[in-house]
Amino acid sequence: MSSNTSSNTSDIPSELIGTWSTDGEISSGPSFIDPVRGNFSVPSHPGLSITFTSNGYFEEAYYTKVGNSSYPECVTSVLQWQHGTFNTTSNHTINTSPIEADGRMNLTNPCMHGGHWDGSAQYYYQPETFAGYTMDNGSLTLIRFD
Repeated sequence: MSSNTSSNTSDIPSELIGTWSTDGEISSGPSFIDPVRGNFSVPSHPGLSITFTSNGYFEEAYYTKVGNSSYPECVTSVLQWQHGTFNTTSNHTINTSPIEADGRMNLTNPCMHGGHWDGSAQYYYQPETFAGYTMDNGSLTLIRFD
């Protein structure tokens, strides 16, 4: 059985190349995190940004808030950033391989001891497989596995 996975960057679909964001608030790079210091800049709105390059690299920035119905004032904020390489398959599966020592994550909750925002981050490493993607009117939809 042969693999359909492409490690040849010339096989990366050109339609995938670029930066994709849920809104204009989230962008990858230094406007989201200083990876040397591990400090995040908190966007005004939650969202996701992912960049795919023609030479097989990706960068992902993610910001979400998780509510607590019992304590509405205790919203957990999650900031994640990672980068590395990616490949695609003939059926539009995307596999990311982050650089293990570079990813960062910050979880804060104002109701937990030490939950104040201090901007520091933990290491974060999460390879991802997107089951596929679709393109529609200039928008990218990524399909995740469960």
